[in-house]
Amino acid sequence: MSTIFKYVSIKTATVSDKIVKVEAVNVQLQTQVQQIQGQMKDLQSNEAKRVKKEKKLEKQILVRDLFIIGRQRLLNEFDKRK
Repeated sequence: MSTIFKYVSIKTATVSDKIVKVEAVNVQLQTQVQQIQGQMKDLQSNEAKRVKKEKKLEKQILVRDLFIIGRQRLLNEFDKRK
């Protein structure tokens, strides 16, 4: 009977050690997930800033092109009337 208790206590100790190891790995994985989520947020904010700058640049180019086209038309009309 005491051998059975000894065997059970050894198995229980082994299982509890494995549980402790799994919990430690779980904590490590949770911290890694939190770090990755932080990196994702940073990347998303950087991407949003990049898109905003790109749209602003496109608008500036459009406005510049509108002024250039208007100037060219005025110069063409001026040349025609000479």
